[in-house]
Amino acid sequence: MNMKKSIFYLLVLALGFASCIKKEVTPLADEGKTYVKILESPENQVFLSPFSDIRAISLFSVRRDANSAENLQKSAPLVLTRVDGMVARYNAANGTTFELLPDSLYTLNTSITRAGNIYSSAFNAGDFAREFIINLNGAKWDLSRKYALGFALTSAGALTKSAGKDSVIVLISVKNKYDGFYKMTGAHNRSPYQFPYEVDMEMHTTGVNTVRFFFNGAGAYGHPIGTGVGTISWYGGGISPVIEFNTTTDLATNIYNVGSATPILMHTGPGAPVSRYDPVSKKIFAYFYYFTGPGQDFTNRGWSDTLTYVRSR
Repeated sequence: MNMKKSIFYLLVLALGFASCIKKEVTPLADEGKTYVKILESPENQVFLSPFSDIRAISLFSVRRDANSAENLQKSAPLVLTRVDGMVARYNAANGTTFELLPDSLYTLNTSITRAGNIYSSAFNAGDFAREFIINLNGAKWDLSRKYALGFALTSAGALTKSAGKDSVIVLISVKNKYDGFYKMTGAHNRSPYQFPYEVDMEMHTTGVNTVRFFFNGAGAYGHPIGTGVGTISWYGGGISPVIEFNTTTDLATNIYNVGSATPILMHTGPGAPVSRYDPVSKKIFAYFYYFTGPGQDFTNRGWSDTLTYVRSR
């Protein structure tokens, strides 16, 4: 290749490279706009420890990205619409059972006003963000239920909504640290139901330091038994254990039955295995039995369970 051709090709490459650079740094036509967006992801999970008073809870925040200090000092109205259908659509897509948070369980922070499903607030001068805060009444909360609220960012005055950041569903659950979805292995030693089992189990918060067995295979509160090799059954809802923990030591202090004349007792005494929660492995170990008459104890009516944490529920 001669010198003239080499110079020509180098010029072509240089012009092409310069063209690419120019294309990347060309100012956007809407660079002068101030954007507003819901800061959290479209699915925001709020986990709360059980409480019995009224507490201010931040569900999400709306942020404005001002393009100048001058625009940041301007106030701007902020309007959100509660979209109740988002809850049903989320459940259908994810196989969950969230319910719409009832109005009776919360009031709004004083920075928010409401007219029907329209919730209004404002950015004051200098505000980068506005938190959406509600006051939850823990005394009225049903610990067996999970609640949700869905919102769409309707308008913010002259501000421009950021695409894909203008809606949120907030999933609100009151849970203690023992709550969750577990894989449970174990056995019941009453003949002929002494076969081992491996099942999905949920532990549902029923108090600050208590969780109740929810047997997924039955779709109800209760506990399984093994009736054959690979065959699982249960006694029904009449055997519905609850574990109570010391939240400082994570030792089980009691295992008892719910709503039945059949007592459930935690296995204790010399040589008894220790019912407990291990925060490192996130496992629950539970040893208990039911008692309906003399001669019945852990040796012939007992359960030995190991529950391994899988995920939150």
